[in-house]
Amino acid sequence: MTRPTTPLLISIGWIGLVLATFVVVEASSLRSWLYLVIVALLPPLLVNRLWNRDPGETRAGLSHITDSK
Repeated sequence: MTRPTTPLLISIGWIGLVLATFVVVEASSLRSWLYLVIVALLPPLLVNRLWNRDPGETRAGLSHITDSK
């Protein structure tokens, strides 16, 4: 099964937006760049980890299982 592209596009867009923001505000200290890494990477990691990749069980599928018993 192929992986959905939506979480990947969300992640790329978020990282690009955060990078552009840091460049525009001219953040140059080490602490700012550490914040950049956390702010830029943590949300995409969570999105990719928590994104529902499979449709799961449907009501019809569950009733089919119980009907066969």
